[in-house]
Amino acid sequence: ILSREAKPKACQGRVHRRFIDAWTPDGMMTLWDTVDALASRVYAIEDRLSLAAPLLETLQKGLLERGYEVYSCLSPMEPAQVRHLIVPELKLAFVTSDRLSQYRGESYRRMHLTAYTDQNSLHGNKAKIRLFEKLQDELLGQACSELGRAKQAHKALEGLCLPYLDIPALKKLNGEVSL
Repeated sequence: ILSREAKPKACQGRVHRRFIDAWTPDGMMTLWDTVDALASRVYAIEDRLSLAAPLLETLQKGLLERGYEVYSCLSPMEPAQVRHLIVPELKLAFVTSDRLSQYRGESYRRMHLTAYTDQNSLHGNKAKIRLFEKLQDELLGQACSELGRAKQAHKALEGLCLPYLDIPALKKLNGEVSL
């Protein structure tokens, strides 16, 4: 992929770490519009078993060695792991598409990572995988419900405090304070 997509340049690349995925009271939200605005060629990596991060980290390393500026979009669940890569100069992106957040845009290539796993082992563990997916769905559903409750509590607290805040004075004070 790297030899086809990224010709070496005479400089060292640079990485910017960002989040375009987030957990909300409504579930996982991904800013796919960001990907589509920055890349016309998208490799959608279908990742049922959470195997994309090592592939993306290898691609990121290669892109940096070849001298490209890379936006490394991190996982909100495991911020040390890369979930998507965007290379604006090449109009290229590699995105993780899974049960939690499906990339539905036009993909240049679609890679199914389960095709690169041991099929006998995969077949022998189908029941476990389905069980773990159900457990994950239940736990994430509860976590999103808790986020919703926290949002409501914040709104209630804000409703109590807001009548006593002098917003123009706060804005004026903010303008006077320099760091």
